[in-house]
This record gives sequence, structure tokens and C-alpha cells, in this order.
Amino acid sequence: MVKFEAAIKQVMARTFFVFFVIAFLFSPVAHGHVKGCAKTNGRQYLKRPFSMAKFIQQPNDEISLQFKTQNPNGLFLYFKAGPTSYILLKLNNGKVVFKADFGAGNVTATVPSPNLDDYAWHSVRVKRIWKYVNVSVDAFPRASVVIPLNVTLVRLIPRNVMMDTALYIFGGPSDIRYSVPFHGIVNNLVINKMKPIVSYAQNDPKYTLHGYGKLSKHSCYPDV
Repeated sequence: MVKFEAAIKQVMARTFFVFFVIAFLFSPVAHGHVKGCAKTNGRQYLKRPFSMAKFIQQPNDEISLQFKTQNPNGLFLYFKAGPTSYILLKLNNGKVVFKADFGAGNVTATVPSPNLDDYAWHSVRVKRIWKYVNVSVDAFPRASVVIPLNVTLVRLIPRNVMMDTALYIFGGPSDIRYSVPFHGIVNNLVINKMKPIVSYAQNDPKYTLHGYGKLSKHSCYPDV
């Protein structure tokens, strides 16, 4: 009787193991698919009402993402904050470019790299510590800029001015500073602790999709 029970336990253990292996092999994780990855068709963008003051009025900020594309131009994200104030991260002529204006002048950082529209995965990170901003792509030399004022004291929108302040991702309306839509794949976009792609996939009502078609998640298999 004891031997029979032991044999039954072994069969059950083996069955569970086989089931686990099969489930893993056919799961999205095994194939690299994650909720934070999206494929855009170049005709759509995400929008979220957002105050840039909440983003920059702290000592440190960080933006990170991975992407691959065959198009040399496209918008990663754009914060619209006031008559002249904005933050912009884009691919321009195959290079990653960061631009910002907090009301005291425009700053631009272009990462020196080969053209990145080679449909290979590339990692981007923008990190601000007080006035100092570093922008890096893969292992290429980073680009740095100094914001010409104390960003934690900036009044981005005058009290008597009503503005449609918002965060745009992958593109935007024609009246923003760079509305060229991104066409390709973006993985793990993180803006401080916000994860816009994940939030949209989880039906967060703050994020709305504009343009044509849906964000594709099924054909997005990042290998970074």
C-alpha cells in the first residue's frame, strides 16, 4: 500500500511538472512578450492630461525606454506645459534628441551615435539631477545639458492662463512642437514611476488613444 501511494505521488509530480513546462512554453513570457511593449503604426498617439510642474518640481527625474524602428523620425514623448514650456524626446534623423524649455530658454541634447533606424533594439535613458540632464543611448557617449534656472521653482503656467496641458506619447496633434508620429516598437516606457503603455493596456481612463488603429501588443516581442 505504501509503495502504491508513493508511485501515485511520483506520477502526480511528473504530471504537474509536464503541465508546468507546457504552460510556460506557450506563455507570453517565454516568447518575450510583456504588457509594457507596444507596436505603433505611425498614425496614432496616446494622450494623458498631466501637469509638467508635477514632473519637474522635484530634485530628480528619469525617463527610460527601449525601441526599434526603420523610420529616422518619430516622437517618443512630449510634455506640453505652457505658452513656451515643454519637454520633448524624439528620434530625429536617426538620432535621439532631448529638448526642453522651462521659460528661460531652449536646451537641446543630441546623443552622438550612428543612425538608430536600423530595426535593432536600442535603450534610451534621460536622467535629471537638479539642473543637470544626461541623455544616454546604449553604450554611446552620453549628451548633457544644464537647464538655465532652478526648475523646482518654475511657474510653468501663469495663473490667468488656461492651457490644455498634457503628455503626448508616440505623436500628437499638429499644433505641438514635433508631431511626427513614431512608427515602430517601444518597450518598457517609464516616466519616473509612470508606465503609460501598461496603464493604457490596463484600461486606465487617464490615457486615451487618438488616430487610426489600435496599439498592437500581440506582435511585440522585445529581446532586450
